[in-house]
Amino acid sequence: MSSKITEKFVLCDVLLTLAVCGISALIFLFVSPGTYFKLFPYIPTFFFLFEILLYLCTRHAERFRPETAPFWFFGIKIVKLTLTLFVTVFYCIDHREIAVNVLLSVGLIYVAYLVMETVFYYGYESSKVK
Repeated sequence: MSSKITEKFVLCDVLLTLAVCGISALIFLFVSPGTYFKLFPYIPTFFFLFEILLYLCTRHAERFRPETAPFWFFGIKIVKLTLTLFVTVFYCIDHREIAVNVLLSVGLIYVAYLVMETVFYYGYESSKVK
């Protein structure tokens, strides 16, 4: 069961990352060609790797010490949010001319990953209850 859940999570994560990259490429190429910034390729990569880390740590804690799983989950979420905010703010301070583009990109990608993981974990927890 755990292996199948892991495969589903990684598949959802990969598909979301590909969708984010594809939609962003279309926007940067056709809709608004002058708005691309050098940091952009690292944003989906950062979120992808953090989602995998979050999943693996939570599953590991759930397997060996189930009472600590929520602490790991929320701890990693706080680290991800903090790192995202610090990097985004410092990048925007350093590159003020593209600050709006960076904030919009990071914000939309953050929300997309948040929705994906919420839907996945809701489905996972619902299937455990049944």
